[in-house]
Amino acid sequence: MKNLFVTLFVALAFLPASEAQDTTIIYRSTGTDTVVNRHQETSRYNYVSRKRTRIIRERWGLLDLGISFMDPRENYSLANGIDPFEQRLIKSTNVNIHFLRARLQGRNGNLGLNFGPSLEIFKYFFENPIGLQSNQPEVTIDYFDGENYDKNRLTATYLTFPLMLSYQSNPRRPDNTFHIAFGIDAGLLLGANYKTRLSGEKKNTKIKDNYNLSQWRADLRVEFGIGPVQLYGAMGLNDLFETDQNGGYEITPFSFGFILLPF
Repeated sequence: MKNLFVTLFVALAFLPASEAQDTTIIYRSTGTDTVVNRHQETSRYNYVSRKRTRIIRERWGLLDLGISFMDPRENYSLANGIDPFEQRLIKSTNVNIHFLRARLQGRNGNLGLNFGPSLEIFKYFFENPIGLQSNQPEVTIDYFDGENYDKNRLTATYLTFPLMLSYQSNPRRPDNTFHIAFGIDAGLLLGANYKTRLSGEKKNTKIKDNYNLSQWRADLRVEFGIGPVQLYGAMGLNDLFETDQNGGYEITPFSFGFILLPF
């Protein structure tokens, strides 16, 4: 009996060590499993995370900052040779505030449909001493010979609703993904104004009117970039002014710039 107890004690004492020799250890890091077996041999395996992608993603408060410019269909120079649509581009700005941008996407997250309401503000700063007359049945341009302006610009504000097809190469790493999107950006004119200030004066003159601008705006918009560095460009599908009120001035609006707060 004594010999039996001694045998059992020895077997139990060596049991944990025997189990430890058969242990396989797995270390998991991002995208890789490291396996160490009982012979201290190491193997590495790639794995794909099975974390499910959200079908709808949303973000509040996105911002674009760029330049607005006009592309006349032909030469509209006045009798004195002055181009009334020559712009000071550095001051012709475009600011787009995207209140909400939502993305309806597939299971893998690469393809998606972007949409959401936006406020788009276009400012066209004129280089020459011209002015648009308000409350006119069609676009009417005045030339002020001898006048110098520190400020001479037309501002138009639209409420728009972009609808864009998008692609992301690595949706789980938005800081390191290639992004491209294109689609239609359409909306309604909320208001417009014409603001001027003569050189040497401190007071601005501001007149609110629609200035025969198109009541509905439709743009073809493109976005692309890598990570947080993204650009946008938009081309008007309809003219800047209403077709039956343009006074013969056919102008295509364009805008481009940086997406400062991207999706």
